[in-house]
Amino acid sequence: VADLGFTATTRYDAIKKRIIALGGELCPNEAGPADRLQYSDQPLGEWYQIAMEGLPDAHRGLRVFRIERGSDRLFLFGGFGSPGTLYYPDDRFVCVVPRKK
Repeated sequence: VADLGFTATTRYDAIKKRIIALGGELCPNEAGPADRLQYSDQPLGEWYQIAMEGLPDAHRGLRVFRIERGSDRLFLFGGFGSPGTLYYPDDRFVCVVPRKK
């Protein structure tokens, strides 16, 4: 989030808008599960969110994928992805950066 220029807690909708304004793209929803399957050597304690359109959960909230390695296990979580969800500057998101032509 800090790499996007934010220095305080920031709403998820603003994070998504900034990614796009800087020339990035949101990830397709399948990027979360695919990344979890491929990133088997993720360092212990590392985590990040997938910048994507939120998927609805059972309680009418929206979720985005979170990739984490903790307690020497690999996890794929559903992190909060509603527009008003606040993230800290040290929170990390992965997005698509198009190749230059």
